[in-house]
Amino acid sequence: MKYARLVLANLGRNKLRTALTGGAIMLAVLLVCVLLTMPAGLDAFLNNIASNTRISVHNKAGGRSTGWPRPARSCGSAARSRRRGG
Repeated sequence: MKYARLVLANLGRNKLRTALTGGAIMLAVLLVCVLLTMPAGLDAFLNNIASNTRISVHNKAGGRSTGWPRPARSCGSAARSRRRGG
């Protein structure tokens, strides 16, 4: 118990040095924790992104398949009417 009182007395003697030392120790522990957990977190993040990847499917006509039916001859009828002059 003699040493505990001696340590506390010396810690209180120079408060700025004590605060800077405590801050440096906390920063070092924080950096070690972050760097040890970063690979696992990054791996989980990349796996989540990779699982949400969608493949774009094109139909036979060359348009993108959206699930909605295309109007029948909408583009073709406009082209034919231009050719006829109407």
